[in-house]
Amino acid sequence: MNTRPISWKPIALCALAFGACQATPKTKPAAVRDADSSATTQQDPAGSAAEAFHAWAYSLPVGTAVPPMTGTMSFHMKGDLAKMGGNEWDSLELPIGAEPTFEMKFRGALEIESWTRLRAQMDMVMDIGPLRAQNPNPVEVGLLLIADGETIWIEPDWSKAWFLDQLEGQATGFERLVFTIGTGTVRGILEVAAGAIPGEAAEWYRKSLECASNPARLARLLSDHVTVDTFARRGQRIVTDLTMDMSEWFPQEMSMPGFMGPLSYRCEFDASSGVVLYTAYTMDFPVEGMTMEFLQEMQLVTKPFAEGRFVYELPKGRQVFPVDLFVHPLLQGIRMESGQTPPDQTVDDLPF
Repeated sequence: MNTRPISWKPIALCALAFGACQATPKTKPAAVRDADSSATTQQDPAGSAAEAFHAWAYSLPVGTAVPPMTGTMSFHMKGDLAKMGGNEWDSLELPIGAEPTFEMKFRGALEIESWTRLRAQMDMVMDIGPLRAQNPNPVEVGLLLIADGETIWIEPDWSKAWFLDQLEGQATGFERLVFTIGTGTVRGILEVAAGAIPGEAAEWYRKSLECASNPARLARLLSDHVTVDTFARRGQRIVTDLTMDMSEWFPQEMSMPGFMGPLSYRCEFDASSGVVLYTAYTMDFPVEGMTMEFLQEMQLVTKPFAEGRFVYELPKGRQVFPVDLFVHPLLQGIRMESGQTPPDQTVDDLPF
């Protein structure tokens, strides 16, 4: 049976951006705090940094859940589409004013009760070179995402987009749509991907899911596979500097020349659960012509979220567009092409 070819680059790039412990730069940005700068910081006495980190990670319970948290995140990515595409763009005749470069920034506020109950408010700015021929201004879009435990609601705000007049002029109503996708559909996407990825990459993918839902597992995985440069305790936080060899971290099927190599990390963990509370990174990939920066700062909540905080109310004039109707046939097609059997609804072998 023929199977659909899988592009590893988008999967691996996503993992590089938001994967295990989220890497930090070798040259720390100003936002990264020095573990030795706090008067309450104490160096762990248990031998070397690696031994101390290993002892802490393996002192955690076998399984821990992501605790309720609030925080902020920011992401900045820029690059050259020509380099990323192997310079194939060089032969294209782009319109006057168009360029092969792109830049994307977003900032967001997060409230997380669990992976199925959360709220995120984000603002995104995208400067896409090929679109500069139409308008030199970047695209600005707001986004509200609410997961209520059963449904994920995605409400875009196009009010600052330079093409809003064009959208409204087409009279399709696209600018009024609120997109929904069920948590069961998201689970289906994860299951299909788990069954479609072959070889070592499949096991790597499943471990990634397990680490996302079990912070203690991630802490132990890191203690076994990365170099621990520093270790300190600061109150209820574990502060570490780590170095990871990306060529060893990713399976061979996902190896990408130019993206593999050592990366230095600064991570702050909650000492009780192992969840990452603070992380920042800068990743520079000259061969691919891309740079990514990420900063996330989280705090554990001290009291329950307000009742109804994760309930979505459809604004007047907006219409619901259920993405599930289109995703389900695609998932079924991938299952058939990759020889997967229909999922057993009574078996819950994924961590979410």
